[in-house]
Amino acid sequence: MLADEGRNHREIARQLNISRKMARLWRERWLAGQAKRMSVIERLQDEERSGAPSKFETEQILHLL
Repeated sequence: MLADEGRNHREIARQLNISRKMARLWRERWLAGQAKRMSVIERLQDEERSGAPSKFETEQILHLL
């Protein structure tokens, strides 16, 4: 939403207290998902990470929270 308001990566990063690299990553990921016609929910998901699979299901984690 901040990018849509015309804010640049530096301004977005400062306002959200994240790095410029992180602001740029998510903005690029958002635009790439839009080009692929992905839903908003799909675009907001984090990418798969390497390593061992999770030992808990999403429902279990939500129950803990």
